[in-house]
Amino acid sequence: MKKSISKLHQSGKSWYFWLVFNFAVIACAFLLAATGPWWTWIIALVVIGRQQHALAILGHDAIHRLFHKNRTYNDWIGSIFCFWHCLIGFDSFRNFHFSHHRNLGHEEDPERFTKSSKEFDLPKTRLEILVRSLLGLVGYNILQTLMFMKNLFPRTKRDIFGISMFVILHVALVYFGYGWMVALWFGAFFTSFWSFFKLRVWSEHIGTADTHRLQAGLLGRFFMPHNTWYHYEHHAYPQVPLDKYKELRQEMDDDRPVITVKECMDVFANRA
Repeated sequence: MKKSISKLHQSGKSWYFWLVFNFAVIACAFLLAATGPWWTWIIALVVIGRQQHALAILGHDAIHRLFHKNRTYNDWIGSIFCFWHCLIGFDSFRNFHFSHHRNLGHEEDPERFTKSSKEFDLPKTRLEILVRSLLGLVGYNILQTLMFMKNLFPRTKRDIFGISMFVILHVALVYFGYGWMVALWFGAFFTSFWSFFKLRVWSEHIGTADTHRLQAGLLGRFFMPHNTWYHYEHHAYPQVPLDKYKELRQEMDDDRPVITVKECMDVFANRA
């Protein structure tokens, strides 16, 4: 079994496809906002935030050095296209995320803030979870976002250089009359991006000392892009890229039951 899993360790060409696809959707959202009436900005805000979240999921493969076997190429592509444009340090997030893997379920887990926040106290109904997430669209998440981003502040010379270049790019866009694009980009990041992010967080470790093992339908996949509902498998074999999670589940010798997103939500509603 482990021998067959070892064949799944390198990402396929689908990573490039989804990278281009996500940016194409973002470009369409900008075009919609630029040419449509005022209310198209609301649609664009949600769409851009959703695709920013999807890009971060792709970047997660680069964090684990799974996108490309050349580590330098892997890190630069992941940094430029998945993290730096939102002013997130790639190297900082790698340190944060690897610590999460090493310390899952322990006090040292840097993601413990999700369980300590009152927002994630249980029990919670599906409606309560949805309403709290939707409040993020009007800025409810901004303070928590800023607190979380302290962990992702650039600390390496590479991160500082890359993010500085993007800051210059954003300033240039404002100077040349495209400030509306910068406003829409970061407006989406501080609202809808974190709404999608927090909905996904519920599906991973909330309500359990370990990781939920899920199967998602079409709606669940909209909120958990790029196979992220296979989070249990990811923690079991973090060296396997996201486009191979389905195969990984089939290969794993694990009798832990797979539950639907609805059944997971029922756990949250019934957990005192």
